[in-house]
Amino acid sequence: MTVVDRGLTDTSAQDAYVAGDNNAFGKVPAKYLAKSLDGKGDIVALRGIPTTLDNERWTAFEGGNIPT
Repeated sequence: MTVVDRGLTDTSAQDAYVAGDNNAFGKVPAKYLAKSLDGKGDIVALRGIPTTLDNERWTAFEGGNIPT
């Protein structure tokens, strides 16, 4: 069984685990928007239901805890 972006409590059931880079999913669009707006103006972002994944993406989008 391949598990995509959701951890299992019993990992012996999985053959492969595929995960996304949640920091990049927040950081990349934020950088793109900032560059497109030439660092000026406001960005309004609507977030989803605050889950672990959404929290990681939101924090990265806001510029906190982003690996360089």
